[in-house]
Amino acid sequence: MADDITLSEGLTQLSELFAGYEHEPRVLDPEDARIIRRCIKALRIEARALEREAARPREDTLMRQLAEACRIAGEATRPGSNLVLFPPPARPLSEGAV
Repeated sequence: MADDITLSEGLTQLSELFAGYEHEPRVLDPEDARIIRRCIKALRIEARALEREAARPREDTLMRQLAEACRIAGEATRPGSNLVLFPPPARPLSEGAV
């Protein structure tokens, strides 16, 4: 993984590129626009890598939970299993029911 502060440092540097535009109206020079776009692209790539890394443990957890649910379901449907499914709860009749 990239350094944990790469994204925040890059955002700080990007913010500093705009510092000169805060106090007086200025036209964005094409070269400045290219630099800013390169910075944004690099930061987007870093953010995407962090998103993928953050999603990995969640996916692993979901896969473990699914495997456990399948194991339990398999045990419940195995002949001779001591697991018994509860009957569905009785539902009250609605006022419009006949």
